[in-house]
Amino acid sequence: MKGIIFDLDGTLLDTIGDIAAAMNKALQIHNLPTHTIKEYENYIGNGAKILAERASGGIKTEEVFTDYIKIYSNANDIKTKPFPGIEKCLSILSETHFLAVLSNKPHNDTKNIVKKYFPDIHFSAVCGQRPEIPTKPDPAAAAEILHIINIPISDFIFVGDSPEDIMTGKALGMKTAGVNWGYRSEIQLKNAGADIIIKTTEELIQL
Repeated sequence: MKGIIFDLDGTLLDTIGDIAAAMNKALQIHNLPTHTIKEYENYIGNGAKILAERASGGIKTEEVFTDYIKIYSNANDIKTKPFPGIEKCLSILSETHFLAVLSNKPHNDTKNIVKKYFPDIHFSAVCGQRPEIPTKPDPAAAAEILHIINIPISDFIFVGDSPEDIMTGKALGMKTAGVNWGYRSEIQLKNAGADIIIKTTEELIQL
């Protein structure tokens, strides 16, 4: 492997606390029920608009989505932190591999958060959700990253914590690795077709 595409939420960063807090504030604005961290772990993965739809139960989804984006953009670094060993792992891998990030989080939030938490790591591409590009598991954004880095698909691996990540890599014929420290279960990753399950960052470095 010469190139690695990483998911962000649940793979590199533990972001669920800030996501849940921001969405619950947006729901409270519209007098809608709030949710637990565990519930949000199952709601995320398909972009902020789908998250708003799931959290709101389809009630005032657009308004909730708009408020969530504003709130989260100003409060996305309160509880968020890299998963244990991630910073060292990225530092080691960046010496020998092309690294990229592909997230269903809004594009500006993705770029800002990656820059804030990994300022010393060189990423060849950092892509979040943009209106003109479908979210994962659609492979369009991943294909864009492949074009930017311009090495054979067979030299890439997609690393993520969700079935959407695995399906995205599979759609392009990439190797895929599911990490079991994120928000989805090992069974879900295996059912999505993950080629390997990684339990520690040390295992990722060895792979």
